[in-house]
Amino acid sequence: MKNLFFKIGLFLLCITTIKIFHMTSRCEYHDVRNEKDIPYISIQADILQKQILRRRSLYKYCKSKTLSTTVSSRYLIYSDNEKLLYCYIPKAASTTWKRLFLIFENTTTFANVSMIDKNEVHKLYYKNLKDIKNNDERTFRENYFYSFLITRHPFERLIATFRNKFEDPYTSFFQKLYGSRILRKYRRNLPSDQIRAGVGVTFQEFIKYILSTRFYDEHWNRMTDICSPCNYKYDYIAKMETLVADSKAILESTGLHKKYPFLENSTDRYEKKTSDLIESYFSNIPKPDVLKLYKIYKDDFEAFDYTIPTFLNVDV
Repeated sequence: MKNLFFKIGLFLLCITTIKIFHMTSRCEYHDVRNEKDIPYISIQADILQKQILRRRSLYKYCKSKTLSTTVSSRYLIYSDNEKLLYCYIPKAASTTWKRLFLIFENTTTFANVSMIDKNEVHKLYYKNLKDIKNNDERTFRENYFYSFLITRHPFERLIATFRNKFEDPYTSFFQKLYGSRILRKYRRNLPSDQIRAGVGVTFQEFIKYILSTRFYDEHWNRMTDICSPCNYKYDYIAKMETLVADSKAILESTGLHKKYPFLENSTDRYEKKTSDLIESYFSNIPKPDVLKLYKIYKDDFEAFDYTIPTFLNVDV
């Protein structure tokens, strides 16, 4: 317990100085570099308070877990130009932030980045930590680059995946890959061409499929499995619920706000309240299935301090 209060106190001391480190901003783990390397910025007190609470929840969660010996760095992309390390979670603002990384690495410009199709954004090249063979080079970036991740309420993320991949998709790829499996599993007497197309999957069927399989596509895999937050010490824990404010804070914390504004035009869809989406889509999901779903994503709920909305009336 003393160790917990010490770490929280040390973090508070670091962030309330309003001197957020550029490149070596890992307050808790590294010494301050030259004074001239530290930009003076002003981050709102409520943002700092949220970081304290998010770190506290994550610390409590990690203390209760045994660290995994096999950690994937597949989702950790980085920018050598701007000294950033980002664990991207599909359906949690990954398209928006990947676009920023394209700008950071001079792949495109701020003026042209919005012209890149959403699907194409994910097909382009990004520097990935898993591709670095030299351990010293990997460790340097892990320790000295400003690192962050963006989380999302587990149930809202499932809704976003369903809407984007099955209900109103940009392409038919997921409908053909997973939609056809789901229809074959839960429908009877459908024409073979409809099954192959995978069109018409309902949210209830999508949830049933998740509950019935042990394989999780990255779009509905657990966020804790994707980013291993107990193994990697992220400098900033952002959330979709406060995406704009968090993203601006990340840019300010690294001094990048002077060069790059956040792509706010990509965030219009995030304005709808999580609770509204969950209530609408989960209204026909049986309570036993909601509880089973919670148990699958329990680590995400606990690590990132999310709760089941009270209107679902499910005791966990």
